[in-house]
Amino acid sequence: MQIAVLVASFGVPPCTAAPGSWAASPEVPRPAVAGRIYRSAIVAVPERAAAQEIRRVAWHWRAGAALQAWLCQREHCRKLPGRRGREALFNGRPAAIPLHFRFRLPAGKTRAVDISQLSLVVEYGMAR
Repeated sequence: MQIAVLVASFGVPPCTAAPGSWAASPEVPRPAVAGRIYRSAIVAVPERAAAQEIRRVAWHWRAGAALQAWLCQREHCRKLPGRRGREALFNGRPAAIPLHFRFRLPAGKTRAVDISQLSLVVEYGMAR
């Protein structure tokens, strides 16, 4: 009770300063033609993160073959170095802008590739 009164006396809402994270498993595309870009479903942003900034992202997927992959906010895309990682690729960008994955089969590949266990974790914090 005393903490809530102290926080209220300074006019700072108790939840806005707390960093957090959210996770999603977007619908997975099935790349089938070399050179063509395949997009995942757009990952919705939870309301609690809308006024925040991205700090780090982590991703993971499994695939039966090598793929080129990007994580994107609208048309701002960053190439992912592998099937798994955690980096500050979007550090400082608004968390309110939804993310999606893009995948491409490398040239010369002739078989469709199944992608499974696609996941994304977004760590966010207060806008600076």
